[in-house]
Amino acid sequence: MENIMSNLLNFFVTYGIPFILSIIAFLFSISCHESAHGLVAYKLGDPTAKMSGRITLNPLKHFDLFAILFFAVFRVGWAKGVPIDSRYFKDPKKGIVLSSLAGPATNILLAFLSMVILRLVGLIPKLVGLIPIHSQGLYLALNYVAMFFSSMVSVNLMLAIFNLLPIPPLDGSKIFFSLLPERIYYKIMSYDRIMIFVALALVWFGAFDKLIQTGVQNLYTVLQNIVNFMIPLG
Repeated sequence: MENIMSNLLNFFVTYGIPFILSIIAFLFSISCHESAHGLVAYKLGDPTAKMSGRITLNPLKHFDLFAILFFAVFRVGWAKGVPIDSRYFKDPKKGIVLSSLAGPATNILLAFLSMVILRLVGLIPKLVGLIPIHSQGLYLALNYVAMFFSSMVSVNLMLAIFNLLPIPPLDGSKIFFSLLPERIYYKIMSYDRIMIFVALALVWFGAFDKLIQTGVQNLYTVLQNIVNFMIPLG
């Protein structure tokens, strides 16, 4: 019995805690992503998201159970879309592009800030080593903090790249298709509810795996180089 409990505890520490932290990171990140959409739309004159209570970091307002389950299995996910009414914008196309860019831009910012925090957390043991204090609890706490912000980095890079794919109703489609003539643009966007199932099917079969992985790796390299310049390891 003791061995079983010990194995269960080891399994929870090894797999359970990282999984829980990744779900928390995902819920927080999609809340920031969707709130950014709504906030930019509101600043451009559209009160729809604000009136719907969607400019908030409360994950329950953005929660989509299917998306959470999809993320848990495939490590790719989304949130319930923020309602935006382009008729409120002075320039509808420009308003849609800016409000669409706000989500991925927020994820890139969150990934960058998380990488900065990870770098600072990595420096703490060196600073602690300079004074005659050794605490196992401190290093354990730092390990979990690092684990959470590592999840924040990977989750936000994934959200940024995935949402920039030019497939309706993802943000990338609203940005990319804005270059098309209005008649064609609005015709394509009218099929966004159908296209999301096409996108999910393609994700299911791994059609985007290489594209997303390459995008995430390249974006990570760029952000890491900036962090290295700001906070050198030496």
